[in-house]
Amino acid sequence: MRLMLEQVDFMILDEPTTHLDIESVEVLESLLSAFRGGFVLVSHDRQFVSHVSDRIYTLDDGLLVQL
Repeated sequence: MRLMLEQVDFMILDEPTTHLDIESVEVLESLLSAFRGGFVLVSHDRQFVSHVSDRIYTLDDGLLVQL
């Protein structure tokens, strides 16, 4: 997560928790919650997504739908 230490305004994260242990996921949640920029997150980890997101979208038959 070197990008978290640099000054960036926007990040795209694709399955960032795939190979992380529970403690590392918690650290990432903390960092993303404190991040002042925006990010798009693609993940199958529903608990992680619910902890760091304020808007959730899904692709349904090719349409982007806000949940």
